[in-house]
Amino acid sequence: MKKFDKERVLLAVAGPVIALVAAIALTSVVLLASGKSPFEPYSLMLQQATYSDVQVLIINQASLYYLAALAVAIGFRMNLFNIGVDGQYRLAAMMTAVVGTHIA
Repeated sequence: MKKFDKERVLLAVAGPVIALVAAIALTSVVLLASGKSPFEPYSLMLQQATYSDVQVLIINQASLYYLAALAVAIGFRMNLFNIGVDGQYRLAAMMTAVVGTHIA
């Protein structure tokens, strides 16, 4: 069994946290430059996230990207580089709909 590596966990958590802070800072600067309050959109986002239909929409949209990330991870494990996963997924979904309508 592997030993718990505190530094590795810290590095794994630091990346997403830094990205989130940078995104909030950048959008706040853009909102301030346009003369708008940066707090209003963030409070609205937090308020909307409590609605169940919004939560279902978030899960539905996020699941597409989780599948795409899984496809990229499998490709990386095979030493392949593929940056067109999202387009391939959408094309496959469209073709599935076309085939489904012709079969039904």
